[in-house]
Amino acid sequence: MGKYYLTKKQIADEEKKRTLYSVYNAWKDHKWKSIGIMTSGDDKEKKQHCAQTLTEFFRSNGVNVEFLSEEEITVEEISVKEAEVVILDLMPANRFAVGMEWAKKCDAVILVETCGRSKYKDFELNLKILRENNVNIEGVIL
Repeated sequence: MGKYYLTKKQIADEEKKRTLYSVYNAWKDHKWKSIGIMTSGDDKEKKQHCAQTLTEFFRSNGVNVEFLSEEEITVEEISVKEAEVVILDLMPANRFAVGMEWAKKCDAVILVETCGRSKYKDFELNLKILRENNVNIEGVIL
């Protein structure tokens, strides 16, 4: 019997693919029109990268998807897009009131955090604010 030998990069790539497929399959099951990507802390680059990677993955699977960065969106825009799904790069709800307003308009929100970089108290506060406002938190990407 053989074994699978993977490099650390290959393992990380496979984990990324599993996450992308999980979000994609949940989208298909629930028919979400909007998915928000949010972090609780300072890791804006990782959050933006996750949102853009998810957008590219949806497109590669034939989905009419639109990506809106936090600089581009207004609350009114979320519901009027013609795409099958809109992926939104959201500001943290624990730091910006507008982040909460955008999150409330999304069908699902995914939190992006970094071990050793995200502060637990920030994550906990962000989660508390989202839950208090009945935001559908679908998961956390570490």
